[in-house]
Amino acid sequence: MTIVGTPFITSATTADGMFDSPFSYTITAGNVPTSFSATGLPPGLALDAVTGVISGTPTAAGTYTVGLGATNIAGTGTAPLTITIAKAPATVALTDLLHSYTGQPLNPTVTTNPVGLNVVFTYDGSNPAPTYPGTYAVTATIDEANYIGSASGTFKIVTTALVRHAPVMNGDVDGSVQMLLGEYVTLNGGAMISSDLLVPGTPTMRLNGSPVFGGVIDAAGSATPTNYSITLNGGAVLRHAVRRIDPLALPVVTAPAQPTGTRTVYLNKSTDPIGDFATLRSLTLNGSIGAVAIPAGTYGELTSNGNNTFVLGVAGATEPAVYNLQRLTMNGNSTLQIVGPVVLRLAYGVNFNGAGVSGMVGQSFTIEIASGDLTLNGSVTLNASVVVPSGRVTINGSAKLNGRIAADNLTLNGNGQLNDPEL
Repeated sequence: MTIVGTPFITSATTADGMFDSPFSYTITAGNVPTSFSATGLPPGLALDAVTGVISGTPTAAGTYTVGLGATNIAGTGTAPLTITIAKAPATVALTDLLHSYTGQPLNPTVTTNPVGLNVVFTYDGSNPAPTYPGTYAVTATIDEANYIGSASGTFKIVTTALVRHAPVMNGDVDGSVQMLLGEYVTLNGGAMISSDLLVPGTPTMRLNGSPVFGGVIDAAGSATPTNYSITLNGGAVLRHAVRRIDPLALPVVTAPAQPTGTRTVYLNKSTDPIGDFATLRSLTLNGSIGAVAIPAGTYGELTSNGNNTFVLGVAGATEPAVYNLQRLTMNGNSTLQIVGPVVLRLAYGVNFNGAGVSGMVGQSFTIEIASGDLTLNGSVTLNASVVVPSGRVTINGSAKLNGRIAADNLTLNGNGQLNDPEL
């Protein structure tokens, strides 16, 4: 006589897996079961009733309570099994972390792998996307049933012009202007700000004649100061005056160090030698030398007279070439050619006259001035980001600056234009 006992489950009571990854678990039991069963399996998993192997690729993350069974001629033994299917890791990448102010909530660009996953943004720990200029800690978190992942970065919204004092407006700004101090400001008849003028406190609005004006918007910043006004004269164009925008800090430009080179070189013809740039202090181009490529470094003065060109940057480079100069002087028909990303840091101000600058539109060329002004005259077009925290940016005549500025002040005269590269 053979006595057969009812099977009893001996395998683990818990098992872990991951969405979209192979899973395997084997049911084991005492008293020689002849078949196995399992109810409530996660989607994508199946049981081999003869071997007791549960396998497959889970198609949904979650926690599942499975009923296991082991059977022989004496009956069936049962036990619970908890299967936890974790979310699969996904990658998240943030790009376009610098945006021009538009008056609408803005987010950076996010890409996921796998592609097309839903993402939730938080900014400084809260959910609403920011609208106004500032720097925000952003986190993008995947919001999916079967995937997990996140990425963090620093998101920045900037105006076309960030100025400490009230600008002098007789030309056009294709973009926005933010004023940090509460000072009387006037948009004259030929002035245009295609986007918004952002100001601190709650100034009074004064409209003379028939300006084109979309009205006032109040943000959530401080209501003070109140003792100044914004005046729009007939023919002026402004989308909105946005009040109660708390001031930001202007960027700081540290004066460049003095060069270690000791040689002062004058080139009067194209065959004149320059020598080692590492020992060069100052360079002057006279006559019709042509184009002279200058490697990144720290110099005293670069001066160009006549029909000559300084070539800055490295074509195809991804990192900017940094130039530290005491002065840059461009006389006559001299030109400055930008062939790659460049940061030009000057101790003192610079004037560009005529058609004196060529380069790439956007932020690949940055001019930083520690002390002094930047002035564009004639028909010059400058494609650059300009930082002049202690000086004035002046755009005269039919000159154009395609880029953003941060300056102590801004003057637009005649047909001068400041154009945001992103808008």
